[in-house]
This record gives sequence, C-alpha cells and structure tokens, in this order.
Amino acid sequence: MHASPENEIIIVDYGVGPEVERLKIEIEGRNYNIERILFRFSKNPFLGNNIFRLLCFILLSRVLPVSIRKKAIFRSSMALRKMSNADVICSIAGGDSFSDIYGFRQFLYVIMPVLLGLALNKPVVLLPQTYGPFRGMIAKYIAKYILLNSMIVYSRDEEGLKVINGITKSKCDCAQFSYDMGFALEAYSPEPKLVRKIEEILQKGSVIGLNVSGLLCMSEYKGKNMFGLKSSYNQIIDGILEYFIVNKRLQVILIPHVIGGGGPEGESDDSACEQIIADARTRFGDRIHYLRGPFNPHTMKHLIGQCDFFLGSRMHACVGALSQCVPTIGLAYSGKFIGVLNSIGVGDIVIDLRSTSINGVLKKIDELFSRRKIIRKELQERMLPIHEAVMNFYSRKEFSQFTN
Repeated sequence: MHASPENEIIIVDYGVGPEVERLKIEIEGRNYNIERILFRFSKNPFLGNNIFRLLCFILLSRVLPVSIRKKAIFRSSMALRKMSNADVICSIAGGDSFSDIYGFRQFLYVIMPVLLGLALNKPVVLLPQTYGPFRGMIAKYIAKYILLNSMIVYSRDEEGLKVINGITKSKCDCAQFSYDMGFALEAYSPEPKLVRKIEEILQKGSVIGLNVSGLLCMSEYKGKNMFGLKSSYNQIIDGILEYFIVNKRLQVILIPHVIGGGGPEGESDDSACEQIIADARTRFGDRIHYLRGPFNPHTMKHLIGQCDFFLGSRMHACVGALSQCVPTIGLAYSGKFIGVLNSIGVGDIVIDLRSTSINGVLKKIDELFSRRKIIRKELQERMLPIHEAVMNFYSRKEFSQFTN
C-alpha cells in the first residue's frame, strides 16, 4: 500500500468460511477493503476449495486445451479463480516456516499456495524470510523446486543466501538479501482503558518486558524438548523473573506475541502467560504484570515500545522492540534469531538456548543489561535507514512490472 496504493491486494489464507470475503484494514491511518480468499487444508477431497484437490486438478488439466482448462478452473473454486487472475504471487511463509523443523505437515501447509501459484504459471516472489534447515529429503526436494522456479527469492539474512545456493547446487541469481519486513510495522496505541493501565505500571518505575513463548512451553509440557534446549525453558523464565524482580527490584510485564488461547498444550503465548502469572503473583506481588488485551500486532508493538529493556523468545517480538530502539535480548531456539539480528549488526544480543545452560543465560543477561544504554544508542543510530529500506521494499525495480 505504501509503494503503490492503487494496486489491489488479495490475502491468501486457510480457514472455514466463505471462499472470498472482504476485510476492513487500517494502514497508515487510511481504511482499505482487502479481499481474503480461503482454501482448505483438509483430508476431505470433496471440499470445493481443498487445496490438494485443486493442485491435482490444475496439474491434470494441463493435458487439456487452454480454453477448456480455463473454464474448468473457473468452475472449480471461486478462491482459485481469484488467484488465477493475480499478476504475481508473494509468499512470506510465516517468516521461518520455509523449513521442516516444525514438521513436514507444517511445511506443506505453508508451501501449498506457492505450489498452486507455480502450477497456475504465475510469477512467484518469496518475500524476506529464513530458508531451512531441512531434515527430510522430500522437503528439500520440494524446496529446491520452488526456489528454482520462483521469479525472485529474498532472504532476510546473509546465511540464507548460502542455504539457497546449497539447496539449488548453484549460485541462484534470483536470490538477494532484504531486511525482515517486521522492522517497519507501525505501533498504534491500544484502547484508552489499556493505555491507562500501561501508564499506571510505568509510574511505578522501570519496566522489563518479557515475551514468553507458548511454543517452547508446549514443547516442555509434552516432554519433547523438540528444539533441543540445554536447560528447562520454564526454569529459565523463572530465573529471569528472579533476576529482575528479586535481585534488581524492577517490574516485569509478561508480553505475549502469538495470541490465540489453547490451554497448556496450545502454542499461543497468552496461554503460557496465563499459566505463569497465576503462580508468579503469589511470589512477586505487584512487581509482575500481565495485560489481557485486546491487542493486535500494532498495539502489541506499542506495549513493547514502553519497556525500558526487553527479552523475547519470539523473534518478531524482538524485532518489534529493536525497531523502537528498546535494548533487547533474543532468547533463541533456532538459527533464525542470529541471522536476522546479525543483519542489523546486533547478533551479540542473541542467547542460543540450545547451547547455553541456565547459568550461562543468566550471566549473559546480566552482562547485556549492564550495557543497555550503549545498546539503545547503537540502535538509535541504525534503525532509521533500516526502516526506510523496508518501507521502500515494493518500490524496487523488480516490482515495477506489477505496479500501475
């Protein structure tokens, strides 16, 4: 919208509901009606918008004459008809899901719309994201096919370019670096009631923001340790609370970044925060806080920006803090943290929980917290050009053929 507001954008998603609907979205103070098309990721082959069924249908229809093929496609699904009329298909894969580290099913979930776009012979652009790692040969083969057939491939870190070349077994000329798009997300104030609550907390003194990952809590709850953390994640979070509340006598506010509920087995951060706050209030009293919202990505970023120091287990929570020049520590469970944060010159604020024990984590936190004023000053010098680069992303010459 920033680069070319006259162009039409259609959001591709999964879900139960009308295949095509209109959403009201506010961007930079302006209201837009944006269409969203819904596919179904389902075992039921009789659903008209089942994405597996549609992909097979398109591939099989290639043996038919073009005119018959087009009519057949248009009859099969309204969502598919909308997608087939697009000038370009852009995919961001959730930022880090162009990989099978979350399982092959999740990988398929993410890349099926891309495969559908390629089957429709549409130009495909892979927006700035992380590539790999891949554990299975089938996932690697599919990734190679997509990378070789995409028009442009953007990596949000330099290491990603090496991964791309390793998968394709050659120097991929269409691959290039671009900053993570989360650096340009605008921060908006939440509803007045929440603003007042935030102000009441700030009046009590300095605030440490702590983003707790429901994904990591869920992994530990199920006893899987699916990311190979060296110490218990719950014990690390408990140690962080002890460090800031008991040792430093500061306030901590628990900040979810992936919101959606789901109980102890869910992956959402608000579920994890609810579990933590129930016990922590009896131990830490009024020095620990949790606001239940409602929040959206813009208002959550506003809340993060009110913190004096921030620790995040979700990478985009860290991006939200860093883009507002808040001194930050990334509590990493995968290689995406170091790659993205290295791209803005702050890779040293990452603590890899896969290789660092709880004692090492707390020692590194103490070291970085003592440097918070220096970190803030460095961020203030770096963030403006990064923000401008992201805002001008769609003004690049590569997109000129698709803009009016």
